[in-house]
Amino acid sequence: MVNWVAWKTGLALVALFGLGMAAGVVIGQRSVSRQETPATSAEILTPAATNKPARTDNLTRRWGESRKASYLRAIRPTAEQAEALEKHFQVFTQEVARIQSNTRQELQQALRQLHRNIEAELTPAQRRAFAERLRKLEKPDKPEKPENAPGR
Repeated sequence: MVNWVAWKTGLALVALFGLGMAAGVVIGQRSVSRQETPATSAEILTPAATNKPARTDNLTRRWGESRKASYLRAIRPTAEQAEALEKHFQVFTQEVARIQSNTRQELQQALRQLHRNIEAELTPAQRRAFAERLRKLEKPDKPEKPENAPGR
């Protein structure tokens, strides 16, 4: 006697496994094709020189490259169009750098105001501890020792 429930369950599991493999292949091919972009889209969107941290530059550059590549893949410009579009991407990059610079300055001003407000609420001992903490945050090149580390 054949156990039809076991056969159906086994067949369903095999089908489910096959669908999972097929989905993995399709997703893998899509991610590979997105990484392969034409030479014009591989050019870097060079941000304007500012005092931005490197991490922000990298994030902005990757975001700009991704957006540019996406646009170029969708429209497939001719050589002349690609040249004209490149100028627009450069203007955009400069505008983004300007916006980021302004935002960074505003954030720094807000942070300084926060520090002044906090200090107004503290005792002299707490102000010294807070000032020391801020100095450590400004100079992250020396890693802090944990509270329970030897030598503290």
